[in-house]
Amino acid sequence: QGRDRPHDHKIIDEKVEYSGWRKVTRRTVSSPIRHNHPSHATDRKGHDIHRVHPQRKIVDFDIIDQTHTTGGAVIIFAWNSTSKTATIIREYMPGPHRVLGGLAAGIVEEGKHSTVEGVGEPNTLVAARYELEEECHLAGGTWYRLTEEGVSADFRQFEFN
Repeated sequence: QGRDRPHDHKIIDEKVEYSGWRKVTRRTVSSPIRHNHPSHATDRKGHDIHRVHPQRKIVDFDIIDQTHTTGGAVIIFAWNSTSKTATIIREYMPGPHRVLGGLAAGIVEEGKHSTVEGVGEPNTLVAARYELEEECHLAGGTWYRLTEEGVSADFRQFEFN
């Protein structure tokens, strides 16, 4: 189970549209139709949907990826059990060009987030501790993993625009 749950989405084509610090890949996917779509329509993000046959549709996605190797990404939900409050940071987001609230997060960097200081800890936990201290100025506490390893959406899902 976990990350490799069976599904009926098929990659038809992939093409790198841009490659810099990040890479943008146009991925064309054949997906099962779950609703009655007309023979030509757009999805809620404005992507064209074309029928392949009555039970499938083709959708184009822009996939955003890092061009360098990372160990994934972390998101930290910092909960204070005494005050019963969560820590939300305000941060500039370049996609929507706004300052928005959100959780502390960051990319797992192999050199920066090694397990030297925390013997036996996975790099993701080391990265989460660094990001919490760097972005929220918080440290310590008890840490709990809220997802199974490798099952949450990774950094390459979609660009927020």
